[in-house]
Amino acid sequence: MLFALKDRLNYFRTHWFIRQAAVLQFGTTFANILQALIGIFIARLLEPERYGVYAIAMSLASLLSIILASGFQEATVSLLSRGYTRNDKDEIKDILGFYAKLISYSIIITICALILAPLISNYFYHDAQIGFYAALVVAAALISSTLFSITIASLQVSGEISLMSALNVIDQVVRWGLSLLLVYLGYGIWGAMAGHFFGAMIMFGLSFFIWKIFLKRHSIFPSLYKIIAFIPRAPFKKYFGFSFWIAVDRNVAMLYFILPVLIAGAYIATTEVGYFKLAFGYLNIAMTILVPVSLLLNVSFPKMRIEEKDNLRKNFIKVSLYSTLVSTAVTAGIILIAPIFFRVLYGVDYLPSVPYVRAFAVYGALFGIGVGLGPMWRALNKVKVSILINAITLAIGIPLGIFLLREFGGWGAVAMVTLLVTISHLISFIYLSNSLKSIPDELVKE
Repeated sequence: MLFALKDRLNYFRTHWFIRQAAVLQFGTTFANILQALIGIFIARLLEPERYGVYAIAMSLASLLSIILASGFQEATVSLLSRGYTRNDKDEIKDILGFYAKLISYSIIITICALILAPLISNYFYHDAQIGFYAALVVAAALISSTLFSITIASLQVSGEISLMSALNVIDQVVRWGLSLLLVYLGYGIWGAMAGHFFGAMIMFGLSFFIWKIFLKRHSIFPSLYKIIAFIPRAPFKKYFGFSFWIAVDRNVAMLYFILPVLIAGAYIATTEVGYFKLAFGYLNIAMTILVPVSLLLNVSFPKMRIEEKDNLRKNFIKVSLYSTLVSTAVTAGIILIAPIFFRVLYGVDYLPSVPYVRAFAVYGALFGIGVGLGPMWRALNKVKVSILINAITLAIGIPLGIFLLREFGGWGAVAMVTLLVTISHLISFIYLSNSLKSIPDELVKE
C-alpha cells in the first residue's frame, strides 16, 4: 500500500499537467495574495463610503470593457493549440493576424462605450464622476488587450508556463502597486484608477521585450511586425464564428460577477455595497486557487478530444469533483478565519462584511464544479448551448435579484449571486456529462 501511494505521488509529481498547474498555482497564489494585501490597504485608505463608490466604478469599468475581456483570448488559445500541435506555421500566423484584427475592431467599439460611461453612471447612480473613474480603467483594458494579451496567449500555447506566470505576476504587481501608491499619496479614487492605466502602459513596453525573447525560442510564431502587416489580409470569417460564441459565452458568464455589484449600487447604500463587495471579493480571491487548472484545461481538453476520446468524460468528471472538494475545503477555511482576517487587516469599520462571507458558503462550496465547464464547452464546440443556459438563467435571475435586493438589501445580493452561479453550473455540468457519453467521430476529427 505504501509503495502504491509512493508511485501515485511520483506520478503526480512528474506528470506534465500537474507540474504546469503547480507553476501556475504558485504564480496565481502569489499574485492574489499581493492583490488582496494591496486591496486591504486601499480599502482602509479610502474608508467604507468611498470604497463603495470605488467598487461600483470598478464593476462599471468591467461591464464597459467586457468586449475586451478574456473571451476572445481564450478562443485564440483553443485555436492556437490546434495549430501548434500540428506544427502549422501558416495557421498560427492566420490565427494571430485574425486576433490582432479582432482586437482592433473591439477597441473601436469599446471607445464608444467609454465615452458613454459618465452618462450611464449619472442615469443609474446620479453621479457622473463614477463614469469618469471607470473610464480610466477601461482605457487600461484597451492597452492590455493588445500586445500583452497576444503574448500571454502565445506563451500558454507554447508551454512557456513559467514565463507566462511571471508576466502575469509582474502585471499584478505593477498595476496594483501603482494604484496603492497613488491612493497613499492622496489622490483617492482617481489614484486607484490611474494606477491601472499607467501600469498597463508599463506592461505594454515589457511585453514588447518578452515577445522578442519568445520568438528566439519559438520560430514557428511570426514577428510582431508580420502580425501587424498581415492584419488587413488576415482571415476573419474563418475564425470569427468560433471565437465570437466563445467570447459571448465567457462574457455572459462574467456578468454573474459584475451585475450583482452594479445592481446593488442602485438599490442599497454605497457603504453596504462596499461590505458586500469585500465579502464577495474575499471569497473569489480564494477561489482563484482553481484558475490554473481551468487555464490548462483550455489546451488539454481539445487535445484529449482528439487523442483520448474514450477518457474525456471520465477526466471531466474527475476534474470537476476534485475541484469541488478543493473549493469546499477552501470555503470552510476562509469562513473560519474571516472574523480575525477582517478585524486585523481591514479594521473594525469593515467587520459588517463578515456575516456576508458566511452567507456565501453554498456559493463557495460548489464553485469548483464550474472549473472544467468553459474548456469543455469549447472542446465539444457546444458553446451556443452554454450561452443559452446562461442567458435563460440571467433572464430569470436578474428580476429575481432586484426583488431580493429591494426586500433584503445586501443579503438579497448574496442570494442573487448564489442562485445565479450555482444553478447555471449544475445545469451545465449535468448536460455535459450526458453529452460526453457519446462523442460523434466527426467531432473528434475536426
